[in-house]
Amino acid sequence: MYNKKNILFLCSWFPNRTIPYNGNFIARHGEAAALINNVKALHVVDCPNIKTKFDIEHRTENGLESYVIYYKKVTSNIPVYKSILKLKRHFQGHLLGKKLIEQDGFKIDVVHLNVLIRAGFIALFFKYRYGLPYVVSENWTGFLPLKRTYEKSSWFFKFMHKWIANKASYLLPVSKDLEEAYKSHGFTSNVIIVPNVVDTVLFKSDQLSKNDQFTIVHVSNFKEDHKNMTGLLRTIHQLSKQRKDFKLKIVGDGDVADLKAKAEVIGLDPSIYEIIGRSPIDIVAEHVKSSDLFILFSNWENLPCVVLEAFAAGLPVVSSDVGGTREHLTKDKGLLVEAKDETQFLSSIQYVLDNYDNYNKTEIAQYAEDHFSYINIGKAFDDVYNKVLNN
Repeated sequence: MYNKKNILFLCSWFPNRTIPYNGNFIARHGEAAALINNVKALHVVDCPNIKTKFDIEHRTENGLESYVIYYKKVTSNIPVYKSILKLKRHFQGHLLGKKLIEQDGFKIDVVHLNVLIRAGFIALFFKYRYGLPYVVSENWTGFLPLKRTYEKSSWFFKFMHKWIANKASYLLPVSKDLEEAYKSHGFTSNVIIVPNVVDTVLFKSDQLSKNDQFTIVHVSNFKEDHKNMTGLLRTIHQLSKQRKDFKLKIVGDGDVADLKAKAEVIGLDPSIYEIIGRSPIDIVAEHVKSSDLFILFSNWENLPCVVLEAFAAGLPVVSSDVGGTREHLTKDKGLLVEAKDETQFLSSIQYVLDNYDNYNKTEIAQYAEDHFSYINIGKAFDDVYNKVLNN
């Protein structure tokens, strides 16, 4: 059905031995693209524990072949020399990776850049040196007006972002909200929205009826400034004063001890909540599938994968109205609340629990399948690659 193209997934972030979960959403996008086309991923990163100049990690996982090139961490105390040597090794690592990728006759058709900085410098070089067009998937929350990190950056940082973005054939934000942020920063390349991908098979639940005791689940990294964990815990504490028919599960890879200390200070009854630390994705999926309601109270987001995974499990969601969440969280799938408004968050959780039978788990899960499944995201990327090559 498809004329397979050779796609280089050029990744600023990617899971590696130093940070195992770094850019895991990029890996999932690569796996989706690999369902339709020939895709090889390349990530270059420094590492303090290697003895040679470069160490190569080559693996195939879930259909995605990847090369992670580790270069020896630069330890000089001279800032200028350190920066130059680091850039040199970063550049050399990418040339080595490209050589390895092409050694078996893999002729690159399109470069798919993931996150503008730092691999974007390489995408520019490949474009001008080898004539390779590139598209960009960018998930950085720093572009969003609520975060304003990009606006506070140096002129050079902003100049490089604009240069790399505006030389791309297409920008592929995960949401309309991020597209608007692109435009506000002067990014002028053509835009096609391609959402985050979800393993709808892994998260598909056979449990269509609610638990005898409502199970509310939250999944995140527990970062206070981002996920507003204190506000979430305070809200659940207030909920526990009004009803006893629920329990809370918190799953994530953050500081469990710190979160437990926060809950203790707030006075949350230990019998109504459980905190589960870092877990493999299949265990996370089991926790979500066995729950009834997903909650998220972030101060900012882009398009949170955890919300989409909750949809895939058929769960209604109560979330703060930030980023691209509103583009998918409609009233038939839950409720949106203002960020930091604990009163509204509480009343919305109450409403969903009291009207739970109004939510159709099968229809919510089908929405996720239609919009975020691997095969549908893979097809969306294929459409983009065809547009690039046809132009």
